Amino acid sequence: MSFPVVCTLEKTCFIQQYTNRGPSLKAADFTCGPLSYDGHKSTDFALPTLADRENGVTVTAAATGVVRAIRDGMADIAANAPDITNRDCGNAVVLSHDGG
Repeated sequence: MSFPVVCTLEKTCFIQQYTNRGPSLKAADFTCGPLSYDGHKSTDFALPTLADRENGVTVTAAATGVVRAIRDGMADIAANAPDITNRDCGNAVVLSHDGG
């Protein structure tokens, strides 16, 4: 598998949240650290600045698969962000890969 975002981790992008890997109600990322929350099912990537977000970043599949869903057009803002109640996420790409 390859990295799914065309950026340099910890320089031009960073991981904001990891998948919740803990079996208990206490959320934990793969290092048993705090970069997750209960029920979180994906890895969230973020860019350092609003200018970087406006320029965009290329998203690629980590492995051969099928695009199941996309959502684009949600504002990439932290303050006064639109309400996403009852939505799984803001902008996203959902892929299915062979073998899960």
